[in-house]
Amino acid sequence: MVVTAACNVWLPLAAEVTSANIADNEQAPTLIEVLPPGLHFLLGDQHYHDEALACLCKQRGCTLVTSFTGKNNPYTHDDDGVKVRQILHKTRSMTIENFNEHFKAIFDVHGSVPTKALVATQRFVLSAVFVYQLAILYSCLQNLDLRIGLKALLKAA
Repeated sequence: MVVTAACNVWLPLAAEVTSANIADNEQAPTLIEVLPPGLHFLLGDQHYHDEALACLCKQRGCTLVTSFTGKNNPYTHDDDGVKVRQILHKTRSMTIENFNEHFKAIFDVHGSVPTKALVATQRFVLSAVFVYQLAILYSCLQNLDLRIGLKALLKAA
C-alpha cells in the first residue's frame, strides 16, 4: 500500500508491503500514523470506510473521505456531501491510478516483481519507492520536469 499526495506531483508519503491476505483497512493505521502533519483530507475508496480509521484521522486533525456514504447501500449518492465526495474520489482515483502506472513503468514491474517471498519483495518495492522519492527530490532541486524523464534519469544514475 502506498499513500500518495494528490497534487501536481505524485509523491509517495508512506508505503508498506504486506502479504495479500492483509486487508487495506487493517494496514492503513500504520501508514496514517507516519503521515506528515498538516494533512487535511485522506482520500480512500470504499475499502477504507472504517470507523477506527476515521477516528485515527480525526485524532490527527484530518478527515477520512471515502466513496462509501455510510448507509446500508454503499452506492447511495443522495446525501448532502455527495458532490464534494465525488470530486475528491475522482481526484484520489486519478492520483493513485496514474501514480501506480507511472511507478510500474519506471521500475518495469507491470507483471510480477523480480523477487520471491515477502521480505525480498518488501525490500524491492520499498527501495523502489525510496529511489523514486530521491529522483523527485533531485528533479525538483534541478528545476526539471517532475513527471517526465524519471526512468531515463534512474537508468543514467
